[in-house]
Amino acid sequence: MRNIGGDNLPVVIAERLEGENEVNPQFKPDYIYCGQTVPELRNKETAYLVDADAWNPEEKNVYPAFNYQQMIELHHTQAELKFLFLPYMAMNEEVIAALKLHPEVVIIAQSNHPNRLGEYRAMVHELMTEGLENPVVFFQYYQEEEAENLQIKAAADMGALILMVSVTVSSFIIKLTATHRNRYYRFRYPASRTYPHQQDRIYLMPRLRSHLI
Repeated sequence: MRNIGGDNLPVVIAERLEGENEVNPQFKPDYIYCGQTVPELRNKETAYLVDADAWNPEEKNVYPAFNYQQMIELHHTQAELKFLFLPYMAMNEEVIAALKLHPEVVIIAQSNHPNRLGEYRAMVHELMTEGLENPVVFFQYYQEEEAENLQIKAAADMGALILMVSVTVSSFIIKLTATHRNRYYRFRYPASRTYPHQQDRIYLMPRLRSHLI
């Protein structure tokens, strides 16, 4: 669907919830989640996600984002692409039935479990067992002040997930809360895509790279 999943390259989703819309011009995200309000000034090359109750179908290149308590709204909303924030424990029969009816839904997997990796693996295995092929975006949150610490932890968590689970992983979001500002890192897999050389590039493990957005 659109440019997510299947044989497409992984996409990057960034979060801009406080009205700011600045991105690194060399590393523009494919999508920006902006909560309740879509910025007036938008990048034509970037698509935007907005909460479903604030989504306007007349706005181009803007897509609705639902939570798992809005399954009825998701079912009745007409959009070529939809996003669903979904924790593993909320994957009940209603959600699975809705996903089977709506292949245009991209799952944004969330977890607060101490073993997030295990819970994400369980979610993906559940999707595979049910025969679902909806793309999955893994949302990760880290409270690290040093970029290197964040990169190491993210590589350990998400690299293991990519290697152990045989499924197309669309992308995942990493948020670093720093004392001076928020930073967002994107990890692309596979690494066959080339990028301009940047000092913030490190090789975390084979075929996994990180870049500062």
